Amino acid sequence: MIDAVDETFVYVEPLAGEWRALQHPFLLAEQAAPAEGWMRRGPSALTRAWCIFELAKSLSKKRPLHVMLGAESAAQFADTLCNDPGGHRWVGQILVRVDVKQAQISNVADRAYILGELGQLPGGLGALNSSVSAALREWVIGEAEAMLEMLPEAKRGTSLLLSNVATMMQEQGRLAEAEALMRVQLAAWRKEGGDRHLHTLARLGNLANNLQQQEKLLQLQGKLAEAETLFREAVAAYREVKGNDHQNTMVTVGNLGKVLLTQGKLEEADPLLVEAVAWARKTYGSGGPYNGALVELRREQGRLAEAEQELGTLAADAHKAVGPQHPDTLEAEAIAARLKHAQPNGAAEGAAELRAVVERMTEFLGAAHQDTRKWQRVLEEMPVEFVLEQ
Repeated sequence: MIDAVDETFVYVEPLAGEWRALQHPFLLAEQAAPAEGWMRRGPSALTRAWCIFELAKSLSKKRPLHVMLGAESAAQFADTLCNDPGGHRWVGQILVRVDVKQAQISNVADRAYILGELGQLPGGLGALNSSVSAALREWVIGEAEAMLEMLPEAKRGTSLLLSNVATMMQEQGRLAEAEALMRVQLAAWRKEGGDRHLHTLARLGNLANNLQQQEKLLQLQGKLAEAETLFREAVAAYREVKGNDHQNTMVTVGNLGKVLLTQGKLEEADPLLVEAVAWARKTYGSGGPYNGALVELRREQGRLAEAEQELGTLAADAHKAVGPQHPDTLEAEAIAARLKHAQPNGAAEGAAELRAVVERMTEFLGAAHQDTRKWQRVLEEMPVEFVLEQ
């Protein structure tokens, strides 16, 4: 029947709500039975094996995708992206829940047929999550851009909607498009609030972070040099306006440290990353988003024992906080694998672990995503005898 359709419609309800999962078996027989009282979140259709299969098959045939929302969810979607500075995170948490390995079936007799059909799709099961997630991401960006077009141009540059759209584009690997929007934001806030306005400083950091992300794709040193300049401006301003013991200051200090580390300026990066991680531990009880960068710094310096100590439970903590396929978790696992590769007698195991992480990045983030491409490049640059050794 799918072969005959020209368009695909999928009803994604509830968009972000929580609901009790049915006691149906998983598509994959090796999965244990669902826990009693298991609560799932997000669109129920994307938890059903038949729905995911039909969607994936339709996408493989390049059928147009139409996503339908109920009135309440449509209003929630618009309100969150327009009025919540963390709207991009809210959307991201919906998208990362797409996982065929967690799909359920109502009739076990369907299992062999669905798995057989999925196995015939390009890339098989491994590519299914990536293709479905990519299609949904495209829909989200398309809807958000349409909303953006409806805003008066005078209000667009300083809107939270523009900020969320730019961040979602960046998280999806559309870095050049995100950069263009971020430059519009920065110019609008410099004009609106001046160089020391907190929104101006935040947009400085956002643009600098985007330029740093672009380095993962093409190793563009010119982008990194500009990112360093922007972060230095933001750090100086935040220290002046908010002081040293403030989240915005320390986030920007950590970001500057990461840019310097990426450029190989280890001595300059060291005190900044130490400062940012120490502040996060004092404030939150963990090393925060710069813990991984400090691990990488210590590895680069050859201080492997200190790198192990800094690593701690970084990957496990990320897994617990944001789930197994979130970019933060995958990045933490990649850092851990790279450190293992650097250890005496750890090269083969570390390379194998990194290969597995890159495969999961390809599945959940896509082959073109900046993180996938960065760590694929790291894997390829590992000594050949270590990468091939089993």
